[in-house]
Amino acid sequence: MKNNKKTLKTHLDSEALDAKLASHDLTASLEKTLREITSKKDIEEALSFEYAINQLDEFPECRKFCTLSGEITYDDVSIINSLCLFEGEPFQVVNKSMIESAIGNQYQPYSRRELAFASVYKSLILNHGFANGNKRTAVIILYIASVMINNEFKINDYDLAKLTYKIAGENGGQVPVEEIAEQVFKCYAAIGDFKEIDDITYYVKEFIKEHQWLMKKLAK
Repeated sequence: MKNNKKTLKTHLDSEALDAKLASHDLTASLEKTLREITSKKDIEEALSFEYAINQLDEFPECRKFCTLSGEITYDDVSIINSLCLFEGEPFQVVNKSMIESAIGNQYQPYSRRELAFASVYKSLILNHGFANGNKRTAVIILYIASVMINNEFKINDYDLAKLTYKIAGENGGQVPVEEIAEQVFKCYAAIGDFKEIDDITYYVKEFIKEHQWLMKKLAK
C-alpha cells in the first residue's frame, strides 16, 4: 500500500495530472484544492480526489467531489420524494433512468442557472420517475435550487400549483423554461458561489411544514 501511495503521488505531480484535470469539468477551486493537497503530500485525501476523478463516468455519485457546488443529485431527489409522501403512499422508483435524465438537465448550457433548475423541475413532472409525489418532489427541488443560488421565490402557492398542473397537463412539455423561471424566481441569479446545503432534509421538512396546502393540492 505504501508503494501505491508513492506511485499516486508521483502520478499527481506529473504532467498526467494536467491532462486528467483538463478532461473533466472541474471548478477552479476544486482544481486548486487538488493541487494543494498534492503539494502538501496529504496522500489519503489525494486518493479520494484521484478515485473520484477516475470513477466519474462509471459512478456518477463521485461527481460530488468534482463538479460545481450547487448541484442536485439522484440521492437528493430520492430523499425529497420520500419525505414529501403522505401516509399510505409507498416510496417507489418506477424509472430511475427518467429521474436521472431530468436531473441531467441542470448540466445543460443554459445562460442562467435558474433556467437549468426550471428544466429539472419541468422534467421531473413530465418523466414521472416515482410512483408517487412527482409534482411535490419537483416543486421542492425548485425551492432547494432557489436556496442554493440565492434567488428567492416570488410565486405564491396557488400560482405554483397552477403552473405545476399546467406542466403535468397534455401540452406541458411545450411550456418554456424561461416562462417557468420568470414566474417562479424573484430575479436573475447572481453570479458567484452557490450556498452549500449540508442537511437537505432540514430545508425539505421546513418547506413541507410551511406549504401544507400546496403539498395536499399537488397530491390530487
